[in-house]
Amino acid sequence: MADLKDTYVVHGACTTCTCGMRKSRTVLEKSHGVFLKDRALMTVNDCKPENIICFGGCYSMENPDTAAEAQKIQMDVEKDCPNTFTDTVMNFFAKKDQKESSDAPLRVVGICTPKIISAEWDNGGNTVEVNGEVPLLAGAKVYCLYGGEIEIIDSGQPEAGDMSQVEISPHSVPLSGSPGSNAESPAMGAAAAGLAAIPGMPKQAVAGMIGASKASSYGKSKTSDAEGSGQPAITKDWLRLYSSPTVSGIGRHVAKHPNANNYDWGMPEELLKYDSNNNLNPENYSTASMAATMINGAGGTLTVKKEGNNVYTDDEGRYWVAVGPNFMNPNHTSNMQLKPEKMSYGTKIDIHVVGQHDGKDYYIPAVVGDAKEHSKPDGLYQTGVPFGTNRPTVLGDGSSVEFIGYGITTFIDANGSSKSTVNYTNDYKLIELIVYDGNVNY
Repeated sequence: MADLKDTYVVHGACTTCTCGMRKSRTVLEKSHGVFLKDRALMTVNDCKPENIICFGGCYSMENPDTAAEAQKIQMDVEKDCPNTFTDTVMNFFAKKDQKESSDAPLRVVGICTPKIISAEWDNGGNTVEVNGEVPLLAGAKVYCLYGGEIEIIDSGQPEAGDMSQVEISPHSVPLSGSPGSNAESPAMGAAAAGLAAIPGMPKQAVAGMIGASKASSYGKSKTSDAEGSGQPAITKDWLRLYSSPTVSGIGRHVAKHPNANNYDWGMPEELLKYDSNNNLNPENYSTASMAATMINGAGGTLTVKKEGNNVYTDDEGRYWVAVGPNFMNPNHTSNMQLKPEKMSYGTKIDIHVVGQHDGKDYYIPAVVGDAKEHSKPDGLYQTGVPFGTNRPTVLGDGSSVEFIGYGITTFIDANGSSKSTVNYTNDYKLIELIVYDGNVNY
């Protein structure tokens, strides 16, 4: 990285963490008024929580959430295999040579919330100052309280640049704009707009960069990105999981809310209803739903197909789901009513999960088809409290995603209880949703 370490870093540079699940990006929500190739230049002091974004999940056992997850697995193993508990736990967590096997060793993942203990990044352009700031160079590192070494592995520039290309603005420029908006940051252009924090949550909960296509305004043309990675890695009854993201290009990573369920994250949104006279309502989601209205108004058509358990999918096999408003509009606040135009119906998403038994990453293809009204104040999971003042408070089940369907089937579990087949998702821990703003299915 000799050449890279002499390169100035701008907003959106790629980062890695030795304890993280995946790569991430640097974020500068408000510029220092200094730009390189029209991108906001970062300084060595930009190592605060809002500058270093969630790495998808944390493998460090020093992270309390990871440790708690490991303890849960230990308890489950002790319950299921009491005679081999010690050996099993050692196979899970001990750093020793693994027995010959084709399977990768299981790793426990917790919620990633970077806690930076370094005062500044360790690689700056000490021979140059711009407006009194020491510019940040690629290859710089900082360290997390939980043991992670975080490194900037590229500059964020399309090509390497020198300080002769720097432009100085007389004012700091907020890098504003949000999904669902056509506002464009004058500093960053379309490729960086939309990096706004979710009200009431740590700013690192919203991760990644929005691709060059702007976040959804209705009337967007359907993209031609390649879908999926061939056959699903796992198919469990109706549920298909892929080993890699199902949409090409860069998505916006939104971490699961810390208070939301880790495993019981998926619920059915059952459209089959009976009125007081025991009359069955029509199955008209594809024609009479708000999603259908908005998509039809944009010149598209909401298509519905059914899985064997009556969960709805689109023509591409993506599950129609309901999510909270802050997944689609990070600027949604607790005192706002839900706005259909901000829900970006038809937007493709990936539900990123980790297998409870194999520790592997999986991606469930989905598409936004409804809003979770009862998710106030954070707009990310079912609290039972509605945003609308004319709605009653209901049970807060802690779920983050609802799978839409009509007459969704049930099964009898080991305890003799009837459960929705959507509960098959409980074998997978929710990590985040990846939102592909502007990439729609119509």
